[in-house]
Amino acid sequence: TIVRVLYEPHRIGFGIWCGAKRPPRASLTPRDDVFDGDQFAIHIDPNGDGQRAYIFGVNPAGVQFDGILTGTDPDFKWDSVFEAQAKRDADAWTAEIAVPFRTMRFQQGSTLPWRVWYRRENVAHNEASSWPLYERGISGAIMLQAADLTGLAGVKSGHDLSITPYVFGTSDGVRDLPAGQTQWHDDVSKQAGVDVQAGLTSQLTLNVTLNPDFSQIESDALLIDRNQRYPLQYKEKRPFFLEGGEVFDGPMQLIYTRRIAAPSLGVKLTGRAAGTNI
Repeated sequence: TIVRVLYEPHRIGFGIWCGAKRPPRASLTPRDDVFDGDQFAIHIDPNGDGQRAYIFGVNPAGVQFDGILTGTDPDFKWDSVFEAQAKRDADAWTAEIAVPFRTMRFQQGSTLPWRVWYRRENVAHNEASSWPLYERGISGAIMLQAADLTGLAGVKSGHDLSITPYVFGTSDGVRDLPAGQTQWHDDVSKQAGVDVQAGLTSQLTLNVTLNPDFSQIESDALLIDRNQRYPLQYKEKRPFFLEGGEVFDGPMQLIYTRRIAAPSLGVKLTGRAAGTNI
């Protein structure tokens, strides 16, 4: 497996060559649903402290996956915007991944080098390989064993701004013919809202949602309730609650955001300040 790294003022790129004596096993699947086939993942810690990393990956069919690695547990609910393409050859498969710097939050001017960790899944050989080698016997976060990525001089994260408005409306007409009515009775419903995500600094992001519409979110998988003593727990999939959600991950569940069913307004500030995740 060979990886080459290039960077431009606004993005970083990775060229990947994966030798394969057997044809790679991969198929077109939904985003983030690639873990039963071949894949390659890049873990980047732009702050260099080894505590948190961004995951960007692709499989031989060009399906992307991304997430956040905190400690030793990856979370693939987080989604970003990056470019990835893959191509299969006779004895290898290759890929290119380009990540805009504005996708990642990091402290500009820090003296700590970035950290990077690569992981490849090879299903034909039932093999998972990584560089640097990850030793499970060593306690602590995975990225503490990662390699240094130096040479990124003058890199700026920028201030990402995303505005997503929506407008939704319905109109139902009913006419009661048996009663002899010929007039239609109309029932009109309309709704509007907006989601805003803005980078206040290189490390702090502000999320604001007004009358959010979660109708386009993936449906929950069916859970069978056989134990009446404990409530069912569903994964969070709504973008507003996913941003910075890894701050609450830990041995104890600090907050269960699915209890917030239909908010009319939400404001959240997430990121890193003075060496502390907030």
